[in-house]
Amino acid sequence: MGPPAQLKREPWFRPANWFWQWFLTHYDFYAIPMPWRCVHVRRDIFGRPGIMPVLREHERVHYEQMEREGPWIFGTLIWHLKYFWYLLRIGYRDNPYEVEAYRRFGG
Repeated sequence: MGPPAQLKREPWFRPANWFWQWFLTHYDFYAIPMPWRCVHVRRDIFGRPGIMPVLREHERVHYEQMEREGPWIFGTLIWHLKYFWYLLRIGYRDNPYEVEAYRRFGG
């Protein structure tokens, strides 16, 4: 995928609202990064000392990937489209974006 990058803006992590809590729990994800640099984290995971540091770095890799795709709106849109295409075609663990993030931080 590419080398680590310096992020233009750090993401903000917050406990998931009711909708994202349902989505994350339903699909067994810990967190979901939004294009506007807000990461919704499952409430049963948020603040857990053993998980949050690794999760922060893992999600940060996804923002690095978005920045590599291009400028703010364009890059995040392309990243999300490709991410969900990979998710549908080859699954979560074989998704190249997840492979890179797990290789670098956690998993």
